[in-house]
Amino acid sequence: MIQTKNFIIYSLLFLSACSSATVKSEARSAAARNWLENCAACHGQEGNPPSAWADKGMRKFGTMGMSMGFFFGGDKMRAGIARTIREGKGALMPSFKDKFSDQEITDLVKYIEEL
Repeated sequence: MIQTKNFIIYSLLFLSACSSATVKSEARSAAARNWLENCAACHGQEGNPPSAWADKGMRKFGTMGMSMGFFFGGDKMRAGIARTIREGKGALMPSFKDKFSDQEITDLVKYIEEL
C-alpha cells in the first residue's frame, strides 16, 4: 500500500515538473519568435546590432557587461528593458505596448537575458 502511494506521489511530481518545463519551453519559443520578427533587424539575431546601429550607441546584448548588469542589478535592469520595450526609445525604437502583452514582454526580457 505504501509503495503504491509513493508511486502515485512521485508520478504526480514528475508530471507536474514536465508540465512546467513545457510551459517554459513554449514561452521561450514564443519570445524567440518575437525577437526574430520584431527585434533582430536592429539588435541582431544574437543581440549584437549591425555596426551602423552599434555606432549610434545601441546596446549589445550577451556581453559581459550585460551579464554583470543582470547579475548585480537584475530586477532593476529587467524593469528598464521591459519599460523600453513597452514605451520605445525616442525615434529609434518604437513602442511595443500595443503589440505585446505584459507577459510577452516579460518573456522577451528573459530571452534577452539568455542571449
